[in-house]
Amino acid sequence: MTSIDNVTDITPRRQYVASAAQTAFDYPFPIFTDADLLIDVDGTTQALTTDYTVSGAGADTGGTVTFLSAMSGGEVVTIYRDTAIERTTDFRQNGPWTAASTNDQLDKLTVICQELGAKIKRCIRWPFTAAQTDAGLELSPLSNWYGKMLRISSTGVLEAADIISSVVALSADVIGQLIHPRTAAEIAAGITPTYYWYMAGDVRRYGGDIQTAINANPLGYVWLPAGTYALGATGLVLPTTGCRIEGASRNGAIITYTGTGTAIDGFTNGASYLALGHFTLHCSDDAANGFSFGNSCRQILLDDIFVQGSGAAGNTGAAFLLSSGNGFSGNLSANLIYGLGFKYGVKCVGVVSGSNTWTSMSFTQCWLAGRSAGIIAGSAGIWFDANTNGVGSSFIGGSVESFDVGLRVDDGSYGLDFAADNEGNNTAYTVGNTFVGRIKLFNSTGNGQEASRNGTSQTWWQCRQLLGEVEEENYYDRKFLLYDDSSASATFGIYRGSKTKSFISGTANPTLKAGFVLGVEADAAGVRNYMTVCGHRLGWDSSAPASGTWGQGDVMWNTGAAAGGAPGWVCTAGGTPGTWKAMANVAA
Repeated sequence: MTSIDNVTDITPRRQYVASAAQTAFDYPFPIFTDADLLIDVDGTTQALTTDYTVSGAGADTGGTVTFLSAMSGGEVVTIYRDTAIERTTDFRQNGPWTAASTNDQLDKLTVICQELGAKIKRCIRWPFTAAQTDAGLELSPLSNWYGKMLRISSTGVLEAADIISSVVALSADVIGQLIHPRTAAEIAAGITPTYYWYMAGDVRRYGGDIQTAINANPLGYVWLPAGTYALGATGLVLPTTGCRIEGASRNGAIITYTGTGTAIDGFTNGASYLALGHFTLHCSDDAANGFSFGNSCRQILLDDIFVQGSGAAGNTGAAFLLSSGNGFSGNLSANLIYGLGFKYGVKCVGVVSGSNTWTSMSFTQCWLAGRSAGIIAGSAGIWFDANTNGVGSSFIGGSVESFDVGLRVDDGSYGLDFAADNEGNNTAYTVGNTFVGRIKLFNSTGNGQEASRNGTSQTWWQCRQLLGEVEEENYYDRKFLLYDDSSASATFGIYRGSKTKSFISGTANPTLKAGFVLGVEADAAGVRNYMTVCGHRLGWDSSAPASGTWGQGDVMWNTGAAAGGAPGWVCTAGGTPGTWKAMANVAA
């Protein structure tokens, strides 16, 4: 056995994570022989001389373990000392005695104590300050432990216990509590799940109660698997902020409501920054509203939802009731919404249009239908009352049908940009003088597009279309004006029409200062085709006009022009038909 001069207070263990191609690993504690070291690589004990060699035996500061094969990188290498507990020196009575032999034995005892101390530190044990007595640490006979596990009793005694308790059965709910324990939000709300095997937010975790699921996840995700969820007469109240409620599909997740209030209430808490989608809502009572939002609501997303009302003649509810309450509400986005059987599709009610009101609402590809089997009196597909701001709002695509009024914007509201199908309504739209927006209708009775500016002097533009081609467009000072025969002048525009509809015909005979007009005019001699360019008409016929009102400078070209004859006629004095002179003959 090699002698050691000095044994310092050190833990006889080192662990490394190997680098690629690494072979040498240091150990900083003394050993007597190479066999005193044990080497482990990723849980496998290595063999001395076969897998590694050792240098530094007898050195106070340790040495090096060198592997015969380089590491790949990432291996966990553990080096620890495990000195054999034996005595190799015996001192005889009155025999020779040396200090070196005595030191070697004392050094060996010291390193063995170090190793035992390191092992004890890695064991589960009571601190010396604990009240536990030594007697309480004794184990019962070994036969008591067959098929058992170690358990500490309520009195601090080690005892044998069944591995699977005979008191609590291993059920899906027990496993669920391990996989999906109560969340911090559930604990804060004082909610204990009914079925733990469903994850937080799944309504089945709360026995199918949607309101409990919302309360337990006010900032999280609420999932509605396919099925029917009966609210009874008590509607849902949405949280102040952040919730997302999603159904399995529009036809898969069905919510029913029998009350007279609002089925899904986002008004009470001023619900903001939330999203709802992919389910159907049935409201059976005539007075019920489908959804309500307001009270300073912000950032609401509604997607792929079917809202069904009673469809009765006495229905007074709204698929979407947007009531301002306190402060501005806005940024509501609805997509692929189907609202059916309510007196109102979208009903906006403000308090003060400049402060407590709704604004910035967007409806895309939505279908609002009232009651086709007898339209409800006073019903409206979209209604903005006088205190609804409406700025930045739009209804694009989809349809509004079977209402008393398709689009109703009361005087005082600013309105919206509407471009959708509007048919089957008693009145397509009614708007007040304050309306600022665009209305573009697509229906079987004629297509139209109109817009206005604010104030009682509002100016309208209308574009009527036939088979996709513009038949009539009218402009006034780059604003839009609907012309008729009494119009006297136009500053900018283009026109195509007939005598009976043209603002060119009649006694007014307006002047088009910058534009282009195509038209036809009939007189005793037949039908003349003409165009108007910069206020003067150009026509083609076999003779000069004999009827109709013409202006000085108008030209009628000869459809039978030939060599040596007149190419056409010029009106030298305006009148009915005015004075016409032949142009100089063309060359023979």
